[in-house]
Amino acid sequence: MGLATAVRLPFHLRNAYSNTFLLYAMDVKPHMIPVRYAQAIAIATGKEPKIVTQAGKLISIPQMKEMMDKMGVAIGWMRAERAGVWKEMSYFSKYGRLRAGLNPIEWGRKLGGLIEDQARVALFIDRVVKGDDYRTAALKVFEGLYDYVPAIALTDFERNAMKRIIPFYTWIRKNTPHMIHTLFTKPQKFANTGKVFRMFYDMAPETREERMLKPEFMDRNMWMKAPDWIAKKMGQKESVYYHFDLPYGELTPDLQRFVNMMNPMALRGLVEAAFNIKMFPTIGAPVERFKGEMVPAPWMVAYAPELIQKLLKVDAYRDRRTGLWVMGMPAKYRHLLYSFIPTLAEGAKLRPEPLPIEQARTPWRRLTYLTGIGIMPVNKQQASSYWEWDRRGRIKELQRFIMQFGRGPTYEEMEQLKEEIYGRD
Repeated sequence: MGLATAVRLPFHLRNAYSNTFLLYAMDVKPHMIPVRYAQAIAIATGKEPKIVTQAGKLISIPQMKEMMDKMGVAIGWMRAERAGVWKEMSYFSKYGRLRAGLNPIEWGRKLGGLIEDQARVALFIDRVVKGDDYRTAALKVFEGLYDYVPAIALTDFERNAMKRIIPFYTWIRKNTPHMIHTLFTKPQKFANTGKVFRMFYDMAPETREERMLKPEFMDRNMWMKAPDWIAKKMGQKESVYYHFDLPYGELTPDLQRFVNMMNPMALRGLVEAAFNIKMFPTIGAPVERFKGEMVPAPWMVAYAPELIQKLLKVDAYRDRRTGLWVMGMPAKYRHLLYSFIPTLAEGAKLRPEPLPIEQARTPWRRLTYLTGIGIMPVNKQQASSYWEWDRRGRIKELQRFIMQFGRGPTYEEMEQLKEEIYGRD
């Protein structure tokens, strides 16, 4: 786990509910998931909970610990530092603060490891209770929650090359085949999850206008509208959307990426960029709608060396839909980047929304941080106006205003500009 993610609470919280879905995918019954978590926590804190198999046999906790350590089910999970994390969390809940001198990076790493290991031990316990021997139970853990030991999980080429190029490569390498296998062998798991999402959607159905105006990435990544009373509680006049970053999100269909991977040396991308016409799948669509058009840059570009960013012409620009400053790059450069390195397009799915330059301390940002659930408002009125300008091919008319005032125009200002410009026409 890198330094950037180790200290981020939302990252660990997303892992927590993502692991819960993986437990469900591995046939842990939903009502037993909290029980298995509680048993795993009890073992982590040095207790010996009474666990009985379905055949009525009492499980020896010391023996199970020993076998988990030998088989690498949760490497280092039984060491004293794990119990120390729970002591720190108990101290935090009691006094409302962490102990002085605690390294935040170490705290994040330990907390992340604890969340990962808790799920792994929970699955191991569930398999043993159902009658599996220790070896079979361990293999089920590696199947459902993956084996991250590089020497075993990856080839030499993957360790030395792919992990350096692709962020979270081991996760993608293990998760995608597992989700495809689950989709074909246990389709009901996805169907039941879809019913839960449908229940959430029915709590606050979108209007036709909201469906049309929300950003495209929200459709691709199953963002749902929150009930209006939640938006009001957060002090938001706009509609608020949220989403759960679940493991099967990696399966978002994208045939264009597949075509790019079959395209030697990205020759198609070079031809398309040169003539500014896409050949597939949107035949005839322009790569850039006007010269120098800026589009959101993939999030990993923020971590690229400054020289690479300059070569890619990465710069801040005003997002047409929100009017906020985001990290961008020319549309033609992003098209070439994705054509030459299709895996970057896949990695961009981990964070599809534009990377904001402005980080306002809004209630929805705080809620995202505290829950790990992606939350974002959508200003329908402003988005509608931007959409109309874009549809009429007059989006460039707003550049003068942005350059003069250093911000995107409000809805009222756009209406005034519209009268002035259309009056001239």
